[in-house]
Amino acid sequence: MITPSRTPGYRKNPRLTASFELNGFWLTGDVARRDPEGNSCHLDRTVDVIGTSGGPVYSLPIEEVLIADCADVVRDCAVIGVPGPDGHAQVPIAVVQPQDGASPDGLLEKGGKELSAAGLATLAAVEVVQDFPRASPSSSPPARSTAATAPGWTWSASPHPRSAGRGSACAPAPAGS
Repeated sequence: MITPSRTPGYRKNPRLTASFELNGFWLTGDVARRDPEGNSCHLDRTVDVIGTSGGPVYSLPIEEVLIADCADVVRDCAVIGVPGPDGHAQVPIAVVQPQDGASPDGLLEKGGKELSAAGLATLAAVEVVQDFPRASPSSSPPARSTAATAPGWTWSASPHPRSAGRGSACAPAPAGS
């Protein structure tokens, strides 16, 4: 991205600033695609992409399906990568905050069917939490530093809003782009 309103860099950290600049462009870390109709679809942030043995898996589309198609059970969720059985590649799991009074029993199976129907990667496991760490509206986003623990793994909350409005991440491309 080149714009006069972008940050001049990280304060007192020229090395980190240099890692986000390339030939005058500021690398945002967003992964997106454009469909044939010209719509842009935000897939994920590069720091959140799960490196599986079958290729990259984007967490945001999986989260959207779980929140939309399993809304009777899922209040909120985060899809993260954890070490797989081979110790090298990751496998995706969902950390789920259930709806009040809902039982997450069978969510792995139901979620798997919905994800398969949408052409997305299936989950290796579902972990249940009562709440997610959240930044207060007056503070800075956690930027992956607010950690919570799922049994056996440590994961960080994403710095970007997930499924804002619980709709699709796809939006018409801006004019002239």
